[in-house]
Amino acid sequence: MATWPATTGWGTAEFADATNQVFIRDVSPLLLEVLRRDQTLLGHFKTGKAASNRVVEWFERDWVPYQFCVNDDILTATALQEMEYTLVSAGSAGSPGYTEPFFQSGDLVQCVGSADGTGKAFAEVMQVSATNLSTHTITVKRLYGATTSMYVENSNANVTANGLLFEKIGTSLQENSSPGTDKSRGYGPAKKNYTQIFGYDLDVSGTALAMNLYNMSDFFGTNLRELTEELKLQLERTAIYGVARASGDDPEGTAAKTRTMNGIKAYLMATGGNSITTGYTTPTEELINALCRKIVLKNGQLDNRRGILACSPANAEIIGDLWKDKITITREDTTRGQQVKSIVTKLGFTLDIVWDANIHNNDLMILNPSKMELVPLQGRAWFVKRYDNGSDGQSARVIGEWTTRIWDAKKDHAICTCLTTAGNVPA
Repeated sequence: MATWPATTGWGTAEFADATNQVFIRDVSPLLLEVLRRDQTLLGHFKTGKAASNRVVEWFERDWVPYQFCVNDDILTATALQEMEYTLVSAGSAGSPGYTEPFFQSGDLVQCVGSADGTGKAFAEVMQVSATNLSTHTITVKRLYGATTSMYVENSNANVTANGLLFEKIGTSLQENSSPGTDKSRGYGPAKKNYTQIFGYDLDVSGTALAMNLYNMSDFFGTNLRELTEELKLQLERTAIYGVARASGDDPEGTAAKTRTMNGIKAYLMATGGNSITTGYTTPTEELINALCRKIVLKNGQLDNRRGILACSPANAEIIGDLWKDKITITREDTTRGQQVKSIVTKLGFTLDIVWDANIHNNDLMILNPSKMELVPLQGRAWFVKRYDNGSDGQSARVIGEWTTRIWDAKKDHAICTCLTTAGNVPA
């Protein structure tokens, strides 16, 4: 039996088997014929307007009402009494990330319970009277609109361990005041992503160009097309997980770090995003509903309540088993079995199941496809540079430069990263 030589990639080539004196063809084009027909996540991205700089900015639109958390007493109050609250820093329980830049004098806030969900909401409305960016504090006046005073002491476990969760419920404006100072509906600070170069070289001898190889009238063009397909698969993998960085490199890159492209996961795992990192080992209906609730609680939205549930093939099988008793099978004499292509959650979201071999088994994502973009650098979408290689043949380089942009990643999408589903490939 012929021994297949080891290769370092999927580049098209022919290999001679000296033992059996046969010509062996690299099977990667055959694999690509199968792979390119699979439903992949790449097909759900839209192509954004070309970037004019390698640094591509995106913005996060913060949700309304805006939530923040405090680990302190709420005292009994008399009318217009003032209290100062230190806002919990980003990454702590109940904190969504940005805090005091989104508060100003006149904002109205209300306690909606404890950050762990066990505390109850209170009727009292408070009004912000001052903010201090350096100390991360806001000062509030009590009993706004003659609402009822509330009291919670710090010894309460819900306060000390988890914090009390507040919401910004609006801005109190005087007649003829300018409403433009309310920042809660605006965009947060600009973030950065970087473009990534994808490319392959192709060298074909003059002999191969002159011959009709493998019934290919255009051997050169056929290989260029297949190399472009390979690059698209590379782009898809990168769009999901980004390019690996050196240890300690920050997500956005700095002058001292490698500037590389972020993937979907990097966006969704940002501080304050809708992420679940513990508590589940396989996909369940409760997990999917919990991810949907996270989107709803931040006023996130899926277009017409429809999105995609992106997962690995193994998790798609589990999801299919979970909902198989809810589908109707029409009998056909030549067909058996079932496939779950979409599900409807308890909150009414319709999620199309998109499985992709490039998604890890431990990840499960709910995505708004209208908020995902692949962006080429201006003038550097896929193209081919053909040139004389200085010998008996022709060379070409297939190249493209792209990046990912995910809009409103902290509210309109969700991710779970703690699954331990068995592997994709059977033994």
